[in-house]
Amino acid sequence: MQKLSFISIILSMAFLPLNSLAVENCFPENNVKIPTGLKSFGGGGIAQFQFHQVIDQFERVWKPIVKEKYGKDLKVERLWDEARVNAHATRDDDNNPVIVINGGLARHRDMSPDSLLLIMCHELGHHYGGAPKNFRGKSTRRSWSSAEGQADYFASNKCMRKLIEENNDNKSVNFADKMTMSEIEKVCMSESCKRTSVAALALGRVFASLKYDWHPPKVNGKSKVVVDNTFYKHPEPQCRFDTFVAGLLCDEEKYSDFDNSDHSIGACIRDRGQPGARPLCWFSPESY
Repeated sequence: MQKLSFISIILSMAFLPLNSLAVENCFPENNVKIPTGLKSFGGGGIAQFQFHQVIDQFERVWKPIVKEKYGKDLKVERLWDEARVNAHATRDDDNNPVIVINGGLARHRDMSPDSLLLIMCHELGHHYGGAPKNFRGKSTRRSWSSAEGQADYFASNKCMRKLIEENNDNKSVNFADKMTMSEIEKVCMSESCKRTSVAALALGRVFASLKYDWHPPKVNGKSKVVVDNTFYKHPEPQCRFDTFVAGLLCDEEKYSDFDNSDHSIGACIRDRGQPGARPLCWFSPESY
């Protein structure tokens, strides 16, 4: 029965327009589920009232920005009862940006309010993160959606800054121990940077819990991966943490929008010697 249902879904999708198929998950496909009756693995996570409070905060800041800049209505679907540990970005029939957040993700033991904000920023980055954009299937045409690494770069460089400017609650750094905060303060000292770094570490632990060969990131660690061609899918957790940090360190362009074609606009560039350039663990300036 399951096989027949799956085949039916695939056949029905074959007749849909290409744009309606595009769904960008924050995490690789996984089978991890945390239902509403199960708080999380070992406690922790976000309660239902916090789930809605955090999404309200995100919408208060970003809905008017999206409307003013792009003339679109930002929609966040709150699927508290959905057990799967994931979130994704898609578009509706009017090309409005849609972000879908599952309750199973919020209930994960490593999730915090700031890490949920960072997830939503990542999903918004698929919509407005600019180049490099994904390819449509196996074609050379570009999709509406930014690459996974670019969505992370947007999340810390453009999105979280605005959220923290609107609500600078430094209690969020309490989610890290003193040793971790000491390591983070070697990288940056601003409350915005520290809060986002703590959130990125938490997300890294969530990422690592979903694949057996992935490991949680470290503040003083660096990904050893160097790609020949830009990697558009989900980088490993250390690479993603490095990307979040790079976005935080890129101060020169923090109020400039990214461009959909030119990766240098609104970003810090390695050739210019600017700190905060996209990490080479997923981005190749010569091949994107």
